[in-house]
Amino acid sequence: MISFLCLIGTAAHASSDVYVYSDLGYSCAADTRRYHGGGFGLGGRISLSETIQLGTRYQLSEHRGKGQAFTVHNAAVGGVLLLDVFHYVPWAAVYLGPSWSDAHPTLNSPDFGYSFDLGVDRLLDREWSVGAFLQFHSLASIEKTPAVMFGGIRVEYRFSLDDPFDD
Repeated sequence: MISFLCLIGTAAHASSDVYVYSDLGYSCAADTRRYHGGGFGLGGRISLSETIQLGTRYQLSEHRGKGQAFTVHNAAVGGVLLLDVFHYVPWAAVYLGPSWSDAHPTLNSPDFGYSFDLGVDRLLDREWSVGAFLQFHSLASIEKTPAVMFGGIRVEYRFSLDDPFDD
């Protein structure tokens, strides 16, 4: 465990690219029934190495139908693995964190869960990219998997914290 933390510490020092993104898309929440809706999210990641990143995000999705309307919130931290780095960048991620809702029948209090994400980004230039993604959320109190599914498009901006005069 200590060697893993040392490896992350040295990798974090080697790279200082920061990614900030926003996403927009379709969301489906399910317990015994399915509820369709839309949502948006904001997040950020920092590079630990060329292919490994540490990220955080917040997502909000609004669901209506079958006589109910509710909002699902998700805040999470996790790891991102870049599978290739060319013009198209496929990636996979695992995030952990709480989800909660204001009026959902089984998500009234924060519930811990995880999500598995898949996506691909298209690099437009050094700073900007656009992409598509799918997220599958699993929660402890809902036996149906995925409890919440989110998919859509994203826009990402990247900047570096390196000293521009340090070569």
